[in-house]
Amino acid sequence: MVKITVIQCTKRKEPKFEWALESLKNQTFKDFEYIIVDGFYDERKDDVNELIRSLDLDFDVRYIKDKPCRWKGKRPALCNARNTGLIFANGEHIVFHDDECKMPPDWLEKHLSWLEQGYIVAGSWVPYKSENEIGGGIDTRLGTSDGQTSFVGGGWLYGSNFSFPFEVAININGFDEELDGEMGQDDISFGIRAERRGYKIIYDHSIVVHCIAEFHDAVSEIPPKNIVLNDGIPHFSNEYYTQKLLGDTDRFLPYVNAFNLPEARDLVRDPLLFGQDMESVFSELEKYIDPNPVDWRDQEDISNL
Repeated sequence: MVKITVIQCTKRKEPKFEWALESLKNQTFKDFEYIIVDGFYDERKDDVNELIRSLDLDFDVRYIKDKPCRWKGKRPALCNARNTGLIFANGEHIVFHDDECKMPPDWLEKHLSWLEQGYIVAGSWVPYKSENEIGGGIDTRLGTSDGQTSFVGGGWLYGSNFSFPFEVAININGFDEELDGEMGQDDISFGIRAERRGYKIIYDHSIVVHCIAEFHDAVSEIPPKNIVLNDGIPHFSNEYYTQKLLGDTDRFLPYVNAFNLPEARDLVRDPLLFGQDMESVFSELEKYIDPNPVDWRDQEDISNL
């Protein structure tokens, strides 16, 4: 077992893999592994594996595709991808980052300082800019917190840069795959459910990643279905769902129970893809595909998309 598993999940056509790999190579903390879960794995696996080999990295990297799900090839399934990373993780703690990020050398060291105290950690981000890159959105939490480290609610757990002890994922059965079908609220749902299991979330603005926050070229360029609240104003893509979760005050498990994280880890984690045929490994995971044929947002038959 390693101390930290760092996971990147991408649904982007042109993620910045080299940015992340070089940043991790320069970390002051070294006891970690790296998992990349790629929604475009089949299209670029040879190129990405060659990049990994060429960088002379001093940490283990596993590059894998998403486990099977009902949205395959139709719409994004970020919770499914995050759960895929958790299945194969060896770390005592999990750190997620977004797929167009550069991380400072002390990034993992700072995460670990809070993780070892048992906290879930919400980090921050700033736009990355250079002669050829245009920065994206600003982390609005900075103003709300007055730049102070503070305990926060689940709604502050943003997916670009966050971490948690692995036991958290086990105790709330990972990410809620009913949120798949578009991007949004996977992190917040996770945070709300973790709070209900007694975990505290700390927001540390100094744990920062530099990123292009605009999701401009992803498969999710398919317009979201924009479920709205009763005020008639479009909110985050799945805010309706989050409001449903907030109203269901005793719930700490996902609404979709087809997936079972502890069982899935026992099913396929040894020997962790190496020495196994990937297709046979992932065929074992087909048992966790949600059998519901329709999208909860509009009752559309997913098979017809």
